[in-house]
Amino acid sequence: MSLQAFNSVKNITLDNNNYLVLSQNRTGDEFQIDYTWGKVHFQTGGTFKNGTPEHVKLRMLKNDVWYDYAGISGHGAKLLSKYFTFVLITEKTSKVKKFRIPLNLLFLLSVLLIAALSFTGYVFQSYFNASRKILQLDELRATYKEKKIKIDGYNKKIEDLSLSFDRLNETRKKMKSVTGLELTENTASTESAEKELLKKYYAAETPSVLNIIGDANTEKISAADNKNVYFEKFTGYLEDHMEYETDPFQSHGHLLTGITIGVRDKNSKVPVTADGIVIRVGEDDLNKKYAEVYHNNAYKTRYALLSDLSVKAGDVLKRGDIVGQYRSILKAVNALSEKAEQYSEVQIRAAMDDIRKRAREGVSADSLLPEVFAYTRVAASRTLGQRHFDVQIIGGIALHEGQIAEMKTGEGKTLTATLAVALNAVSGKGVHLVTVNDYLAKRDKEWMQPVYEYLGFSVGLIQHDMRDDERKLQYQADITYGTNSEFGFDYLRDNMKYNPESLVQRGHHYAIVDEVDSILIDEARTPLIISGATDELTDKYHKINSALGGLSRGYRMCDNPDPEQVCLKYNLTPDKLPRFYEDRKDTDLILDGDYALDEKSRNIQLTESGAERVEIKLANMLKSGSLYDFENIEVLHHVNQSLKAKYVFKKDIDYVVKDNRIVIVDEFTGRLMEGRRYSDGLHQALEAKEYLQVEKENRTLATITYQNYFRKYEKLAGMTGTATTEEEEFQKIYRLSVFIVPTNRPVIRIDHPDAIYKTKAAKNRAITGKIKELYEKGSRIPHNVLNAKYFEQEAAIIADAGRKKSVTIATNMAGRGTDIKLTEESVSLGGLYILGTIRHESRRIDNQLRGRSGRQGDPGESKYFISLEDDLLRIFGGERIARIMTTLNIDEDEPIEHYLISKSIENSQKSVEGRHFSVRKHLLEYDDVVNRQREIIYKRRREILFNQSTNILHELSLNKVEQLTGAYCLSKNTDDWSLTDLKLDFTENFGETGIKPEECKTAEEVEKMLTDTIRRIYDAKIQSLGEYASAIEKQIFLDSLDNIWKEHLINLDHLKESVGLSAYAQKNPLDEYKKEAYNMFAELMYNLETQAIKLFYRVQLATPEAIPIKKDVPKNMILNAGENKTPAEAKGKTIIKKDKIGRNDPCHCGSGKKI
Repeated sequence: MSLQAFNSVKNITLDNNNYLVLSQNRTGDEFQIDYTWGKVHFQTGGTFKNGTPEHVKLRMLKNDVWYDYAGISGHGAKLLSKYFTFVLITEKTSKVKKFRIPLNLLFLLSVLLIAALSFTGYVFQSYFNASRKILQLDELRATYKEKKIKIDGYNKKIEDLSLSFDRLNETRKKMKSVTGLELTENTASTESAEKELLKKYYAAETPSVLNIIGDANTEKISAADNKNVYFEKFTGYLEDHMEYETDPFQSHGHLLTGITIGVRDKNSKVPVTADGIVIRVGEDDLNKKYAEVYHNNAYKTRYALLSDLSVKAGDVLKRGDIVGQYRSILKAVNALSEKAEQYSEVQIRAAMDDIRKRAREGVSADSLLPEVFAYTRVAASRTLGQRHFDVQIIGGIALHEGQIAEMKTGEGKTLTATLAVALNAVSGKGVHLVTVNDYLAKRDKEWMQPVYEYLGFSVGLIQHDMRDDERKLQYQADITYGTNSEFGFDYLRDNMKYNPESLVQRGHHYAIVDEVDSILIDEARTPLIISGATDELTDKYHKINSALGGLSRGYRMCDNPDPEQVCLKYNLTPDKLPRFYEDRKDTDLILDGDYALDEKSRNIQLTESGAERVEIKLANMLKSGSLYDFENIEVLHHVNQSLKAKYVFKKDIDYVVKDNRIVIVDEFTGRLMEGRRYSDGLHQALEAKEYLQVEKENRTLATITYQNYFRKYEKLAGMTGTATTEEEEFQKIYRLSVFIVPTNRPVIRIDHPDAIYKTKAAKNRAITGKIKELYEKGSRIPHNVLNAKYFEQEAAIIADAGRKKSVTIATNMAGRGTDIKLTEESVSLGGLYILGTIRHESRRIDNQLRGRSGRQGDPGESKYFISLEDDLLRIFGGERIARIMTTLNIDEDEPIEHYLISKSIENSQKSVEGRHFSVRKHLLEYDDVVNRQREIIYKRRREILFNQSTNILHELSLNKVEQLTGAYCLSKNTDDWSLTDLKLDFTENFGETGIKPEECKTAEEVEKMLTDTIRRIYDAKIQSLGEYASAIEKQIFLDSLDNIWKEHLINLDHLKESVGLSAYAQKNPLDEYKKEAYNMFAELMYNLETQAIKLFYRVQLATPEAIPIKKDVPKNMILNAGENKTPAEAKGKTIIKKDKIGRNDPCHCGSGKKI
């Protein structure tokens, strides 16, 4: 091992085992170590707890490409690469005595204590530092004097020796002149003698000098001297000052505690690094074993990510004893693959059957991984002619461990997924493979099905036009392919069913999400909603759209303030302008125009003049004079939505008109989102804008966000070519780490700097010229266009994009999921050239476009042509670049190409990405409140759905009796009882009028009398319903729950809209939302019991020939993604008839109260 280029590293030492140790590792420091075999990059970041970094990354350089091999998060020590063996986390342990201080003295004591400690600490620290420095200086001076004396002595000896050599040379010359002979033996030189003396001196004296300065054992050793050293250790320590403490890894003083990564390239045993006792053993969240060893010097060390343990709790260990063993999974898979190649199909099928048996007996998936991966590799080779590369095995391991595998385009994500899918399917619990559209789901299923069937697995496919019975059959398969929206909607629909046999899904065990960034990031802002049409009139949308015609846009006054005009407009005096600007600094000051548009946030609002114009045109719709009066709040809402539709949303960019329908365009992929509709009246406003038939607004029946749906899976993984830029969001929202899978071949694509032009016209001229240059000189260039209008031909267009002289013009990333394979001619000519005409708001989308070129080591180039008039630069800070171009007097057709400019654009993109992340996080915080309530409701619903007993409502009735007794008979004095109200309430709930609570003397007697009455009328009701009693009870309870839950969702939407006003009262809107939502949910649960009881005691059985009482889901159900569907009706269910009671109808019991 040779050590070089320790530029920023201090205190690099080699301990007695020749382990490399890096110390004084502060947040953000980067260490780079050069080895004879390559480079390793060690970096710490984030905050630290108990001396342990929360996040550590290790990167390795091979063939001039950096690979992220490790990521460690806190004490969990998640190691992402199988090239590393184990992780040591060493931390200082200490006992803290608990004490209490009276609250009334806490503040005073704290102030005094802080002052005393500060002063004392300062004095002692100053004294200690000064004393230490003085002692060290004195010691160094004494040592220096001592060594100087010795050096002077050696110099005197050297001078004497030199004089002797000179005399000897003179004698030799004289002898030669006299005798003609020359001395040839016992000759020496002054130079060699000096070297020998100095060598002896430094060998004797250097250790003592190094010990004085605390830097012992810093000598460098060569790799040739350490052929048997199998691993190196990197220990990071964190402290702002040098302070020596005992460390289990070192014989001399060192800095605090840290992390050690052991690296081995073969199966090996792991020795303990210091004496100690095993205090704990177990498994981490990666199902890897670990052992914690306590050392006598108050340190403990965790040996993590071990395959096998050789110790147990309580064992006393000496330095060098074996803690456990690490097995290289990749080597194990490769070894088993060689054996599996000799097996027949029958033998492999038998082996897989045995693996299934062991998995269902409780053997962990980690233990089965090498076998399953090996058999899957052989199956793919025999059925598809494609054998998994080693890097794909590593990607499969990452997917199995619940991570996001970032794999470059063409590296075989689809084939890689078969490894983790097969391993997790052996349990029989089902695996879901999620894609972005039906085409890719069907393609991947048909492509990989031979591999799975070779291993004995069944494979299913979910498509948007399937019936429930077909869906259920597909979900019963071991492996099911489908789209994110179909999986989510099936979950919502299942929780609207009234028959257990009609449920289609069977749980959420394990899912792999293909193009995970598109689904979990881009789609995260749009919730899944099942809705039903209302009876609301739609002509108002056309009236409002007409009223908003001809409005002019106003521009922000504060962009270029004119004090005189501001004073005139807002009736101010000049001295009040500063305060006015301060009050309005977060709002738009509009000098003129009818509406103000903020393009960054895509928000729009009417100005004062605009509101006046609209009020005149909508006078017949307004209930009072002003548009902003409370009575007109609904009209104002539709005006705002129509404004957004008319002036913010752009045709053929945000949406297209197809078959007289508004179809939304995915802003990230350019694909049409068939069947999806905007909510809150926005879609209707777009229909009115394009003069189409306006469909009725919908009412939410069930909803869930993608974040909360996918977090339902016991284990979740994902694949994509671009995930690193969104790693923070994946970690915080989904607890998914990103693992960068090395490429099978180096990427040789050339990414050119951006070319920035002043105007769009100049940019377009440059693009045209570049295309002509790349193609050939001529007037016409044949080309294909791929956008939202030609989505049916998407795969074919993309597949042909690699042919010679092929020009393909595409939207953002249409064609994602389809490889562009180059012809031999195209490769010889330089490969695929990616020419971007605009920078997207997200760096990830730009990287996806670049990634289409350079697959599997193919040549290629990429370059972006942008202008200052592009939305990204125009809206998000291109002013500085514009000033530079103006100052330098750059011609319109002359581009700027510099990495600093590209960096500035990336910073703008980061700003936008941060804004979008904040929006998604904000929406999730509110949806988490709903999700907790949803989980309770759906859990209760499932319990009732699968309950076979006939006493569901009997228990609710008894609970109601306790409530009534507690409410009306609380006092011990019977004169204070509200018996009249008790009778009315009891009759309203149970329809029974013959109770006589006045005859009772105590509250217990009242409760017993009411309980006996309930038992009597309940038994009578059950007898009258006969064999249908259980089904009717379920039907009533589920129907009540569904109706109340739908109303609750609407109320929560209203609450979310209104709670923002609490910010004006200096309250946190989210906290207010949580509090009010909780109160509403408590009321929901109470109303649920009340409504179910009232319906049950009033239901009557009709003739058996009547029609079924309930379908599984409403027939007018509408989905916000996928095609509209009408689920199949329940088969052969109970038939009842019940009186229809409106919510505000008077109860027929005679009480006069409303239902």
